[in-house]
Amino acid sequence: ISFSLFCKEQLKEFVVKALDSNVKVIKMVFNSIADKLIVRDDALDVVVSTLKEHIEELKRGLIICKTYWVMGCWLRHQSL
Repeated sequence: ISFSLFCKEQLKEFVVKALDSNVKVIKMVFNSIADKLIVRDDALDVVVSTLKEHIEELKRGLIICKTYWVMGCWLRHQSL
């Protein structure tokens, strides 16, 4: 009976160590992936911010073009 109990305890210790080792590896992989995702998120924030700035520039340009177009139409209408 004591040999069986000894074997069970050894098996239990082996399983606990194996699981602990697996948990450490999983945590390392998770942290690595999380770090990469944070870097990508930061990069995407920069891209989105830059695109928003370009959109605002395009909107201002469109307003200027519309203004010139309306003025041109108005001036042509005045000359008739």
